Amino acid sequence: MLSAADYEEAVQRYKNMKLDGHERQRCHALILVQQEYSYREIAAILLVDERTVSRWVEQYETSGLPRLQNDPQWGGGRSCVIGNQHRTAYRRFLTRSQVIFPHNSNRAFNLAPKSILHI
Repeated sequence: MLSAADYEEAVQRYKNMKLDGHERQRCHALILVQQEYSYREIAAILLVDERTVSRWVEQYETSGLPRLQNDPQWGGGRSCVIGNQHRTAYRRFLTRSQVIFPHNSNRAFNLAPKSILHI
């Protein structure tokens, strides 16, 4: 599956502790595929779903190793973009809400406005 050059590149990326763990994990998956582990075995080793391993392999096969690199615009997953009207309503809700501690229903606190400024 991997060319010799891509295999060496994947090994180097996997060993590079400066890379993000997710990118290293994707390289590790390709290395294990090359070593003839099944997708099920790889998923168990990496603690991911088989479909995730399959998607990584498909991404490699269609676009090569660069496709497995982290996107510099990636913000931690699928982000939700809401409009200003909804953001304002959400801030208003949070400002008026109380948070109840689940382990002690007698304790509650108001959300400080400064804690929701980043929303």
